[in-house]
Amino acid sequence: MIPLLVLNNDLRYVETSGDDGLEETLVIEWNHEQPSRDVKYGSFANYLSTFAERLESGEYITD
Repeated sequence: MIPLLVLNNDLRYVETSGDDGLEETLVIEWNHEQPSRDVKYGSFANYLSTFAERLESGEYITD
């Protein structure tokens, strides 16, 4: 497991791939109040491209 984001004890993380590193890695969100694994993205590559698109469109605002 590789953590990506933590907010209010909720966690978004990447599951690690197989030993060869060739497996797609799911991006999972875990809610501490209702513990369950919710697949947010089917692959880490998809997560990164979506994040970059949203960042470039100005969706994220810095404090």
